[in-house]
Amino acid sequence: MAKHANSTNVWVELDCTDAEVKIRVRDDGRGFAISGRRGHGIGIMNERTAMAGAALEINSAPGEGTEVVVAYPREVEQEAS
Repeated sequence: MAKHANSTNVWVELDCTDAEVKIRVRDDGRGFAISGRRGHGIGIMNERTAMAGAALEINSAPGEGTEVVVAYPREVEQEAS
């Protein structure tokens, strides 16, 4: 992110629940318009998260930084009663 975003700060959060593992990376960089941006890097990110069975969300706006969220569902094993 720092390479393209010209950011000063980057935050990484990891949240694990019984239902999913969620990784959130956000920065305070220059951001971009989501609607007009479907470059090679975003395509690869979509492909890799889909292959892993995860969901990808990208939020960004010019001048407002970028947030990338990957949510990977976990299979919850239930014990027989």
